[in-house]
This record gives sequence, C-alpha cells and structure tokens, in this order.
Amino acid sequence: MKRQISIVMGANWGDEGKGSVTAKLADREGAIVVLCNGGPQRGHTSSNGKVSHTFHHFGSGTLNRKPTVLAREFMVNPMAFVEEWNELKEKGFEPSVYGENPLVTFPHDMLFNQHLERLRGGERHGSCGMGIWATQCRANENFGLRLEDFRHIEKSEFDRIWRKLIDFYKDKLDFSSMKFLEDPNFKDHYWQDLQHTLKCVPLVDKFGIFDVSKDIVFEMGQGLELDMNRKDNMPHISGSDVGVDVPLRFLERNELKGKAEVTSYFVTRPYVTRHGAGPLKYECAKEDLFYADDLTNVPNEWQGPQRYARIDVNRLIRNIHMEKRAEVKRALVITHVDETFGQVLYVEDGKDVDRNMNVFAENMRHHVDGVFASDSDSSLDPLRSVWT
Repeated sequence: MKRQISIVMGANWGDEGKGSVTAKLADREGAIVVLCNGGPQRGHTSSNGKVSHTFHHFGSGTLNRKPTVLAREFMVNPMAFVEEWNELKEKGFEPSVYGENPLVTFPHDMLFNQHLERLRGGERHGSCGMGIWATQCRANENFGLRLEDFRHIEKSEFDRIWRKLIDFYKDKLDFSSMKFLEDPNFKDHYWQDLQHTLKCVPLVDKFGIFDVSKDIVFEMGQGLELDMNRKDNMPHISGSDVGVDVPLRFLERNELKGKAEVTSYFVTRPYVTRHGAGPLKYECAKEDLFYADDLTNVPNEWQGPQRYARIDVNRLIRNIHMEKRAEVKRALVITHVDETFGQVLYVEDGKDVDRNMNVFAENMRHHVDGVFASDSDSSLDPLRSVWT
C-alpha cells in the first residue's frame, strides 16, 4: 500500500476535532504522528473505544500505540510533559516519543504571558497562559533554548541559564512572579522534570523512525485563523505557524518530500467554536446550534468559556485556498455531525443556512478534492467518505 502523508489542521479557530481525525488517520500499521507547531496549550481529545484522553504533549494516536515525534518547531514544557506522562501511565499507556530537538518552554515564559494577559484587563488577547508566544519571541531574539541543549549539562550550568532567563524577563514581570522564580525548590522541581523529559525523548535521527513504508500524520495545533502570520486577526493570534508550510519543511529537511502522496485535511465541526477573546462573526448561543453536552471544551482561567457560531462559509473557503500548494491534495473533514443530525450550519450571502452534509459537500467540490465526516472521538469510528 502506498505511503500516505497527512496534514491535519483546524479550518477555523481551533477545537474542531483534530485529535480524533489524527487518531483515525494514524490507525494503520507503522504510522507515526508528528507535532510540529505550538506546544502543550493544545487539547486534542481521542478515544480508543475504552480509554479517552485529552492530549497536549503527545500525538492523538498514543492510545493506539502510535509513536510521536516532536519536531523542531514544537515547544516542550517539562512540567506539563511529566504531568501528562504520568496521567497516561496511570491509564495503562507509556508513550513512545522522539524529539527532533524541539524548543523548551520555561516557567519564566509562562509567567510573562500570564502577566501580560492580566495587564490587558478587558482587552485580553486570548492567551492560554502556557508561554507559547513568549517562547517563540525569545527564540526570535536568539535565545531559543532547545531540548538537546540540556542533554549533558551539569546542574550548575542549568542554574546559570535559569538566572539568565530571570535577567531576560526582570523588567517585564511583577514582583510576585519574580519571587516565584527565585524559589530554589521550584527551580529544582523544574530541573527534575527536565531530566525526566530528556530520558523519555531520545533524538529521532538515531532510530530510523522514518522508514519509507511508514505513514506520517502531522497533527497541527490551533486553527488557521490563529496562525501567527494572520495579520488580519491580530492581536488575537497564536505564537505558532499553523499552516501547511511547517510540515512541508519537516519533510524536506528529513529528505521525505516527494516520496509519498501528501493530503491536507481541513477539519471543522458543522458549526464554529472558539476559545478566548477576539471577534467571532455570527456568534450565538450553543443552544441555537445544538443541545448535546460539550464535554471536551471547558472554561479555563485564561481563555474563558467556549464560544459558538455558524460557519462563515466564505471565510472557510478562503482559509482553504490560502493553504493551497501544488504538491498537496486537499480534503475537508466535518466532525461531530451527529450533534446536528447531519446538518451543516453556516451563513452564506448574509443568510442563515442549514444544509444536509451531502449538499454542503457538493457545494465544496470546487475547493477540495474530497469531503469526509465523522461522529465520534473514537479511533474505532473511521472517517466516512462523503465524496472523493
């Protein structure tokens, strides 16, 4: 069977069901999942029919024993990594994970993001408080610390780097944050978590994991509307590149480009969701769209409650066309279709439209090479082809 390379990305503002789609696409022998943008701010839920988990640091194929690769563009947070590692072990899973020398997020970055968001008051950007933007900005200032930088250093050298990070942020943080970072017990706890992470994440190039027969599924974080390059949505954007170019660069530097068929899967619900501040056209109450409980998306301190809207169909089409690449096929995936009884809820020419999924798919024929649908977060429930 021909090797498949899949790029799973959110077509809107995130929370579209990328985790379940990734798990379904990776449910082939020898498949691997690559995380190549953002960090543990992602929350992708998947189930193997018995166990469910919301993934942050690991690919959504983990419950089906699929290995994860953390690319150079990914951001590892050792504290969050160890916490999730232990959660998965308690559920009976020890993740198989490799690193392409990803960036490392420090508590300094998290505290800086959180401090900025507090200062914004009613003008919050919608930060998740996980230090993603700060980590990326620090890397852009030639202070991007990577996991392999810590593979063989002594504790004294780590202490020096910790101090350097305090100096980097000292004029940007409040007194309480600085006091937190000066606590030696907190610093030592982070050091232990970093050592645990290093043991769990060997370098990928030592293991020949990219055998030519293996499928690769890129599991992107966030949605295309939150891409760091989307100036039209500033300041309510993420600190990572959400689109197709990052996976293509990964394939090129690992000498995999041109060796298999590549397909981008644009994922949306039959409506739109959004966490955090910022505009959301056609926003409405959840009850105006569907009545099922949304158990995955719960309020949090930094982003507030989940928000809902009808799909702006012209914007959806625009997002898909912005990611058009000659060498990449395109498919649309509509998840959670059971919640709306097979209807897609969108706005076209200023009017609310409810269309059967098959009719909606037919209308998308000129913009993608195929349309798929799914109900459940379980990898046991495969993607259904509406048309290809």
